[in-house]
Amino acid sequence: MALLDFGIARFLDSKKSKDTLILGSVGYAAPEQFGFQQSNPQTDIYALGKLMNYLLNGSLEHQNNIPFDLKQVILKATQLDYKNRYNSVKEMDLAIQGKAVIIPPFNHETLKSKLVSLAWILFIFILVVDMEPGETIKNSFIKLSCFVFIYFGLFLYYNKNLFHKYLPKIPWPILYSIIFFLFLCLDVWFFMWMDSLI
Repeated sequence: MALLDFGIARFLDSKKSKDTLILGSVGYAAPEQFGFQQSNPQTDIYALGKLMNYLLNGSLEHQNNIPFDLKQVILKATQLDYKNRYNSVKEMDLAIQGKAVIIPPFNHETLKSKLVSLAWILFIFILVVDMEPGETIKNSFIKLSCFVFIYFGLFLYYNKNLFHKYLPKIPWPILYSIIFFLFLCLDVWFFMWMDSLI
């Protein structure tokens, strides 16, 4: 295998809204290389995703016989809108290794996701604090237990690819419900155990 097209490498120009020349190999080149927007670091991530698809499957269009986790990496890397792709090759590498665990709202890929998660967590916090007045130890554990349970739903949603990686044959809504129910049982058991100690 050989790397080609070094002659079309360019610097990002913040003053321009799109590329002035249409360059790139059809099928591997990102949409922005055809005059829609300006090429950027995510343009190379798009090409890398397409290259991965071809190497794993022998085709640019189909994804037959590609493992679920790598298929998700390729789908994210080749989003039409560059803002929905990986922010860096390092981030893509972590996803390939299966190490990209998202902890809302700390390490989301986009600022929008961080803000949505933060708003949801603040809403949960306000809801839980107002749920039952009083500052007894028991009430504190009730609030903590409820907060952790609702937060886990958010955590589970953002890490669905990681969970689904190990049980790819189970439809995601069913898998989500099963995991959430098991966590509910664990959460209730933990609360009852702590309640017995008080």
